[in-house]
Amino acid sequence: MPGRSYLSLVLDVPLQVHEDVIRWRSEHCTGTGVPLHITVFIAELGENPEEEATRFISELREKCRGFAPGNLTLSGTGTFRPMSDVVFLSVGEGEDFLTDLHERCLSLRESASPFLYHPHMTLTQNENRKTLEAALSDFRDYRVTFPLRGMDAYIGEVSGWRPLGRINFG
Repeated sequence: MPGRSYLSLVLDVPLQVHEDVIRWRSEHCTGTGVPLHITVFIAELGENPEEEATRFISELREKCRGFAPGNLTLSGTGTFRPMSDVVFLSVGEGEDFLTDLHERCLSLRESASPFLYHPHMTLTQNENRKTLEAALSDFRDYRVTFPLRGMDAYIGEVSGWRPLGRINFG
C-alpha cells in the first residue's frame, strides 16, 4: 500500500529450484514473476519502520536461538483457486517448523496478511487458466529436499524491497 512500509521474512530456495522454475516460467508465463521464496511472515511497520524492523529482528533472533529446523521438502502442487489464481509447490517435511516459526513471529507482531498462514512456494500467479493448469501438471511429481539454515528479512515500500539482514537457525 502506498505510504506504508512492511517487514517480510522469507526462506531462500536452492539454486536448482530457481533454475527449474524460471526455465518453466520462461516457456509458459507472460513474465518471470516474483523471485522464488517461501514467505514466513509479513508485518506492517509504523512511523519508524527501520527502528521497528531492527527491534523485531533482534527479538526474533532471541526467540530462534537454538531453534534447529532440519530439512524442508517441496513436493507436489497445490492451488488457492478459486480464491486466488496461484499455483504453488507444497511444503511437506518442515511444515511444522515453518508454522512454529510463524507463530514465534506472531508473538512479537501482528501479521499483515489477510490469509491464514499456509507454507508454500509460488510457482505462478495471475496467469491464464491454461498456464495454471500446466503448472499443476508439470510440477505434480516435483520433489526437492534441502536444509533450512536461516531466513532473510526485507523492508518493503511502494518503491520495492531491500534487504535488512539474516536470521540464522540453530
